[in-house]
Amino acid sequence: MDSARVIVPPLVTAYAIFIVMVVRAWSGPKERSARASTTRDIVMTIVGGYLVFLAIVLVFHLALAGQRGAFRSAAWGGAVLLLGAAAVYAGCLWTRAYIGRVRSRREGGRADQRDGLEDDHQDP
Repeated sequence: MDSARVIVPPLVTAYAIFIVMVVRAWSGPKERSARASTTRDIVMTIVGGYLVFLAIVLVFHLALAGQRGAFRSAAWGGAVLLLGAAAVYAGCLWTRAYIGRVRSRREGGRADQRDGLEDDHQDP
């Protein structure tokens, strides 16, 4: 049955991912490191996510479903989405830093003492 070959692998994969999420949630929250993300960390996350996306398309659309044009379409479409998401993320980082600098000036501090990304602001 050809439809089972196309439907079952994505369904089983999604179920496995769901089970992994449930098991990790049951194990409780993890300690977060105090170190801030570097530009290298962010770039590696973006590139890694893009490569995983292309691998998913390669396995499910090309290998299982036989859709030859899907990989090229996903590569270009994914690149456009990646650039758009990176631009939105950069805008959010800039906005957060700007708000932190404004708050620092308003509170009488100097904006260049911190990068404005700390969440230790306390209201009186």
